[in-house]
Amino acid sequence: MTLLGRWSAAANRMYYAVYYAATALLINNGHITRTHSGMITQINIHFVLPGILTKADGRLINKIFDLRQEADYDDFIDADENDIKEYFPQVKALIEKIVLLIK
Repeated sequence: MTLLGRWSAAANRMYYAVYYAATALLINNGHITRTHSGMITQINIHFVLPGILTKADGRLINKIFDLRQEADYDDFIDADENDIKEYFPQVKALIEKIVLLIK
């Protein structure tokens, strides 16, 4: 596996970590979603718009969704360290915030 393959996999794993945390938050609050876009929409409606999560949090979820889409499905784009690594601390902080909201 090449380094590029690992960074694409990292984008995938980073997104899914947020996806499952956000889905748990939605379920914990009585909101059900069945799709990735549905999760993003529901998070924006129930948590970003009321100010529970910040607009920056909402943009981050959209950005890492886009990175994951490109890494997984775009044959002509390979994620590299510069594309992905900067998001690690932001994603970690967002997941920690979501975990606190669930508790």
